[in-house]
Amino acid sequence: MDLPEPSVPSITISLPISHDPPQKAEEHKNKLAQLESQYQENIDKIQKLSDEERNKMTELLDSGFIDTYRHFNPFTEGAYSWWSYRFNARKNNSGWRIDYFIVSNKIKNKIKEAKIDMDIFGSDHCPVELTLDI
Repeated sequence: MDLPEPSVPSITISLPISHDPPQKAEEHKNKLAQLESQYQENIDKIQKLSDEERNKMTELLDSGFIDTYRHFNPFTEGAYSWWSYRFNARKNNSGWRIDYFIVSNKIKNKIKEAKIDMDIFGSDHCPVELTLDI
């Protein structure tokens, strides 16, 4: 993807894409074995985890943007912002990180903190936070 230099400083978005493998629940593949076979066969399509979608997200990030959570937590596993209402997913922390603050590299030095508030309940998503020094 050949994108121009970002003209907007940030993107705040909930994407039905889990960008990289560390964002998948560790236990997810093991739990899939317990689900009905049709669900197993279609999980990547249902959860939007295709290589094509991950590659497009990588292209976006490579075009001058930063995934702020990954900027501070490059290897963290088990930090999710969405859980299915099915199969006790939240209770078992079998979720996906699909809520992002994505900012331009131009304001990288303004990023102070990015976090996921997994302890806040109320929907199938939890809040994500970004602190900028503006």
